[in-house]
Amino acid sequence: VLEKLPLLGMAIAVSNVTFFVQRGAGAVAPLAAVPLGPRIANAFVAYATYLRKAVWPSDLAPFYPFDPALPLAQVVGAGVVLTAVSVLAVAMRRTRPYLLVGWLWFLGTLVPVIGLVRQGEQSMADRFTYLPLVGVSIMVAWGGAEILKNRRGILAGLGVATLVLCALLTARQVSHWENSETLFRHTLAVTSENYLAHTNLAVALTRAGVGDEAMPHYAEALRLKPDYAKAQVNFGKALADRGQWEVAAAHYAEALRLDPSLAMAEYNWGLLLADQGEIEAAITRYSRALVLNPSYARAYNNRGSAKAALRQFPEAIADYRAALRIAPDLAPAHNNVAVALEEVGQPEAAVRHYAAAVRLAPDDPKARYNFAAALVGQDRAADAIAHYRVVVRLAPNLVEARYGLAVALGAVGRIDDARDAAEQAAALARSSGRIDTAREIEGWMRRYPDAASSAAR
Repeated sequence: VLEKLPLLGMAIAVSNVTFFVQRGAGAVAPLAAVPLGPRIANAFVAYATYLRKAVWPSDLAPFYPFDPALPLAQVVGAGVVLTAVSVLAVAMRRTRPYLLVGWLWFLGTLVPVIGLVRQGEQSMADRFTYLPLVGVSIMVAWGGAEILKNRRGILAGLGVATLVLCALLTARQVSHWENSETLFRHTLAVTSENYLAHTNLAVALTRAGVGDEAMPHYAEALRLKPDYAKAQVNFGKALADRGQWEVAAAHYAEALRLDPSLAMAEYNWGLLLADQGEIEAAITRYSRALVLNPSYARAYNNRGSAKAALRQFPEAIADYRAALRIAPDLAPAHNNVAVALEEVGQPEAAVRHYAAAVRLAPDDPKARYNFAAALVGQDRAADAIAHYRVVVRLAPNLVEARYGLAVALGAVGRIDDARDAAEQAAALARSSGRIDTAREIEGWMRRYPDAASSAAR
C-alpha cells in the first residue's frame, strides 16, 4: 500500500487537472442540470452495459445519449448483476483473490468516467473501458486457467475461437467507419433519440451535396434537444444556403442565447449578412467571432473579404495575413490576399500567394484563373497557358478562362490557337446571353492577332 501512495497522489493530481480543465471548457454539467438520482441510475446501467459489450461487442457507437428517465427495471437489473458479482468476489477473496482484484479494478477505474461527475453529454463511452477491462481480463484469464487447467486443448480452442470472433466483429465494426455518413447512419440504427448522430449525419449529407435529405435530420436533432446550440447553428446554415435568411438568423440568435461563447454562430451570421450585402454588419459579426475565438482563421479571412468589398485593402491584407499565420494552408486566404496585393500595387507578392493557393487547392478554378491572369500581367504568358487550360477543363463554361487563354496564346505568337480559343469564348458568351462580352471578344479577334503576329516576327 505504501509504495502505491505516490501513484495514488499522481492519479489524484491528474484527475483534478482534468476536472478543472473540462469544467473551464463548459463540459462539466452542474448538479442542477442533471440531478444526482439520474446520474446514479445511469452509472448502474453503464457498468452493466460495459460488461455486456465486453462479452459481446455489438451495437457499438461513437456517442450514447444520456437518458434521464431510464426504465426502473433496467436500473434494478443492472444493480442486481453488480451486487451479485461483488458478493461472489468478496466471498471468494481468499480462495480466488484474482476475482476481487479484477472486479475492484473494473469498478474503481471507471469511477472518474461513470457519470457521477458528468463530463460531456454522453451516458457512457466505449473508449472509457480500455483500462477498466484489464480487470475483467484478469478475472477471465486466471479463472479460465483454473477451470480448464487440465484441458489445455479446450483452452487453446476457446482462445482461437475468441480471436476469430473478435476479428469478424472488428471487420464489421470498421466498415461502419468508412465515412461520416455510414458512421452516423449506423449510430442511429443502434441507439435511440440520438440528437448528436442526427446533427452529424445532416452535416455529412450537406457536405455530400444532398442537403434536402439532411433537413429532416437537422429538424429531428432540434426536436430531441432544442437547447443544443451547435445544432441550431448547423440548421441555420442549411436554411441560409436555401435563401431562408430570416429563419436562419433566428436560429443563429437562438444558438447565441443558449451559448454566448459560440464563435461559430457569430461567424455564420456574418456569412449570412455578407450574402445579403450588409457588409458593415458582417464585419461586426466576424469581429465578435474573433473575440470569442482569436484563432478562428476563417473569420479573419472572411472579415478581410468584407473589408476588401469596402475597398479597405490594407486592412483586408492585415486580416488575410492573420488568417495565414494561424492556418498557412488556408487556400482561400492565399487567393484573397493575392487579389488585395494586386490592388495595392504589389504584383510580385500576389503571384507568390496565387501559386500557394493553386498548390493547396489544385482543383479550384477561381484561384488558378487568378494565378494565370497574374502571370500574364508579369509577362509570363507562356506559364499562364497551362493554367488557363486547366481552368477550361475544370470550368468549361467560364468565358473569361477561354478569353484569357486566347490572350495568353496570342502573346506568345500562337495566332491560330489564339483565334480558336477566342472563337470558343465568343460562342460561349453568346449562348449564355452575354452579348456585350461576345462583342468585346470578337473586337479583340479583329484587332489583336495582326499586332501579335507582327510582334512575334
